[in-house]
Amino acid sequence: MKKSYLGFALIVLITSIAGCQKLTQVEPEVTVCPIPDVVVRDSVETGGYLGINIGEAVEKVYPILQSFQTTKGVQYVQVVGPPYSDIVPMKDQLPLYQCVILNRKIGSITDQGIQIYNNGEQVESIYVSSKKVSQWPENGKGNAVVRVGDNVNTLYDKLIAIKNLGANNHRFESISVTTKLVNKDFDPAMKASPQWYFGYKTGEKTTDLVQVMFSEGKVSKFYINHHTSMY
Repeated sequence: MKKSYLGFALIVLITSIAGCQKLTQVEPEVTVCPIPDVVVRDSVETGGYLGINIGEAVEKVYPILQSFQTTKGVQYVQVVGPPYSDIVPMKDQLPLYQCVILNRKIGSITDQGIQIYNNGEQVESIYVSSKKVSQWPENGKGNAVVRVGDNVNTLYDKLIAIKNLGANNHRFESISVTTKLVNKDFDPAMKASPQWYFGYKTGEKTTDLVQVMFSEGKVSKFYINHHTSMY
């Protein structure tokens, strides 16, 4: 196992696990995200890690990750990959992921697209860029609208109906699903991913972020980032 020390290189990744603390005693409101004071990085290129062996096929890795729901509290795994350009073949995929992001092919800092989050059963929240809304499109009617509370299994048909209206076609140029719900079935598209990563707490102020690297559909190496929060 190789070991190195990092400063703040992975700050964005770890704050998604550790969360943010809001200070509301001053105006304007300030959000302070926990910053790890030390990041120790290990790499594993032989043997295995957490019961996952180097050379293990993608399909065999996923059930091991599912077992981490009870042993480590892992609920999600991030699946790295390019966005899709067509929603039509994604019917079976959408219910397997926590979030779908619809955007233009060329986005911007101010336009973060349409973000639809679900808990595996129903839509929990919708954001138009950074604005939280109860439905999208905001002036949509009938079946051509996604609403908070919708069953996740209706999401595909509703998005197809919205796309067919034409007014929001630009939102379907780039479609991202990366946050995989571990309690859902394996997605065959995960075979093409070069990397999965997941995080879990190892102590009150410590968190591990594990990157599983793949080559030709098999585990090639691991990177393990051990984070310690100063808060």
